[in-house]
Amino acid sequence: MTLLDAQLRAILTDLQGVIALVAARLNVRERAHAEFLLRIWTRLSRTATRFERLYQRWRDGTLPRPRLRGPRQRATSPATPPARRLPAGKAWVLRAVRHHNANAAASRLQYLLGNAPELAAFLAAAPQAGRLLRPLCRMLGIGAPDVPAVVLTPPPRTAAPRVVPNEPSPQAIAPKLPGPLPSAPQPRIFAPA
Repeated sequence: MTLLDAQLRAILTDLQGVIALVAARLNVRERAHAEFLLRIWTRLSRTATRFERLYQRWRDGTLPRPRLRGPRQRATSPATPPARRLPAGKAWVLRAVRHHNANAAASRLQYLLGNAPELAAFLAAAPQAGRLLRPLCRMLGIGAPDVPAVVLTPPPRTAAPRVVPNEPSPQAIAPKLPGPLPSAPQPRIFAPA
């Protein structure tokens, strides 16, 4: 582990500790909220692990090539039921946890992302990291780091011009003018008599 991924892991581990503390204080009637907090805890753990792996591959020089971004296709598998989805609004984790240490963890993460010297180089080399950090920043209500606009799209397909063998081209049909076009005649102005 290096400095950047170790600090990110420490911040997310602290946030997971706050979530565990809040979940432990819930009573039996609030079981649904405790399950919701457990899903947040799991997502934070997965995000930290994926970031660490990607960062380590970048440091080792074995980073996978970014996928080409093309038209999105709908998944053929059934969608996750709405009860199992996590919210998508801004700062929803802070509203769900409602603890001052969660706000402190979000503030520490914002400081880390704004002041990490090698983060810009990492994000330029691995746009996949932006797909990990943007949702994390949105869920904590902080500004996402500037990810360079590296969009690898295939060139647009253009239809080949249709060639009809026995028709002359439009340039051959157009009349050839001997020189520049004559200027338009000036309008006559009559003076009152």
